[in-house]
Order: sequence, then structure tokens, then C-alpha cells
Amino acid sequence: MQHTTLQSAECSELQVAFSTIRRCYRTLHLDAVKKELNEILQIMAHNFLRSTASDIYACGEFSLIEQVSINIRIVKDLEPEELFLGLYSTSSTAGE
Repeated sequence: MQHTTLQSAECSELQVAFSTIRRCYRTLHLDAVKKELNEILQIMAHNFLRSTASDIYACGEFSLIEQVSINIRIVKDLEPEELFLGLYSTSSTAGE
């Protein structure tokens, strides 16, 4: 929650969304709370993408590599678990 509070201090849109959530939660308007939470997630996702893109372009040089991630999902004691086996370079990710 502390990280979210720090981000909301940096973004006025998040501050407005959090205040709306608090107000809706007190009056139990759950649909409004869900809507505001979705808006918060969208704002945070856009901020993350802008920040990441900015970091990439600030470096000046970067490369794009086509890779596939190999994972195996298992269930242990009714809890799903994902095992990461590695990243592998490929000439195509089209699934052919």
C-alpha cells in the first residue's frame, strides 16, 4: 500500500480515483469501486509503459530479440505453480 500511496502522490489522477474509491466503499457502491479500481490499474499501467519507454529511449541503443518463454504449470496441494524453464531465441514466434 505504501508504494501505491507514493505513486498517488505523484499523479493527481490517482489521488482523485482513490478518494472516489474511499467514498464509494463507505457507501458500499461495489460497482463504482470496481470501476475506479480498473481506472487506477489503467493509469498505473500507462505510467509504467511511459516510464519504461522513456528509459529505453534514454539509453540510445537497444535491440529487439524474438524469444519464447518455456513454462510448465502444475498444481500442488490445490495451488497452481508455474515453473520457469528458460528463454530461448527463435527465428519466428508464429507458432508454425
